[in-house]
Amino acid sequence: WFGACIFLIVAATILRSFFL
Repeated sequence: WFGACIFLIVAATILRSFFL
């Protein structure tokens, strides 16, 4: 499930880049 955790972190970073 580590892959899913990393995916969530990457998704959060992408969302931040879009909002910023």
